[in-house]
Amino acid sequence: MRWLTPLLALAALLVAPAAHAHHGATLAEELVVLFELGDDYAAELPPLVGDSAVTDAALDALSTHPDYRVRTQASIVLGWRTTPDLYTAIWSAEATPDRRRVRLRFVDEVFLDPAAAPAVVERVLHGGDEPLAQAGLVMSLFRVGEDWDGHLLGLLGQVEHADVRAMAVWGLRQAEPATARAGLRIALQDHDPAVRAEAARSIGWRADGADLVPELLETLSDEDAHTRGQAARALGWLEAAEAAPELASLTADADAEVRLHALRALDRVDPLAARTLPGLRGLASDPSPKVSRVAGRILKR
Repeated sequence: MRWLTPLLALAALLVAPAAHAHHGATLAEELVVLFELGDDYAAELPPLVGDSAVTDAALDALSTHPDYRVRTQASIVLGWRTTPDLYTAIWSAEATPDRRRVRLRFVDEVFLDPAAAPAVVERVLHGGDEPLAQAGLVMSLFRVGEDWDGHLLGLLGQVEHADVRAMAVWGLRQAEPATARAGLRIALQDHDPAVRAEAARSIGWRADGADLVPELLETLSDEDAHTRGQAARALGWLEAAEAAPELASLTADADAEVRLHALRALDRVDPLAARTLPGLRGLASDPSPKVSRVAGRILKR
C-alpha cells in the first residue's frame, strides 16, 4: 500500500451514517486497535469515520487522552470527518530531494498547517512509504507548529526503521525541555546504535543538555564505538567537567574515533587534565593522524 488515496477520504464521507457494533469495547480501546493495525488499516478506518454513534464531541474529548495512540487516532478520525481536503493533500503529497540529494523533503504549504500533524503521523505509520520518505515526513513535523514535538516522542516507540527514529531524535534538538528529555532518554536505550548515537549528539546540541550528563556518562560505555564517540563529543560541547576521569580513560579506547572525541572533549572540559594525561605522548604517535595532531597540539602547550 503506497499510500491511502484521496478516495479514502471520499469513501469515509460517503459511508452511510450508521453505527457499527462495538462489541463492548470502549471508543478509546477501538482507537488503539485501529492505530496499531497494519495492512487492514485502510479498510477499517472508513467505517469508524462514518459511524454516527461516534460523535465529534467524543472524538474531540479524546484528543487530550493520556495515551498517545488514543489522542492521535481520535484526531485522525475527526480530521477525516471535518477537513478531508487537508488529509487528502497530505496523503497525495510527493517528496522532493534536497540540494545534496541525500534527503527527501515535503515542501507543500499544507505541511505548515498545525492541523496537518495527525495526518502526517498517520501517513508515517500506514502510508507504506520508503524509509527515506518516512524520514522526510517526520522532518515535516518540525514545521507544523504547536504539538509537533509531542508527535516525535510518540513516534519513537512506533516506527520500525532506525533512520526514521533517528530523524525523530534529531527533531528533539528543538523540542521543549520535558519532551526532549523524555525522548532522548528513550533514544539512548534504542536497540539500534544509529539512534543511540543521534541521541547523544542531539543532547550535545541542546542548551539544557547538561540535564542529561549522567545519561551521557553511562553512554561512554556503549558497545557501539560511534555511539561512545558521540557521547564523548557531546560531553565536550557541554563542558561537563565531571566527565574528565571517564574521558581520560576513553583516550585509550580501541577505536580511533572514540580516542579523538575523548581527547578533544577532555581538553575542553579540563585542559590541565589533558596536558598531564599519562598517555598523551603515546597519543602523539597514534596511528590515526587526527588523534596524533590533537595530542601534538596539546603537548606543545
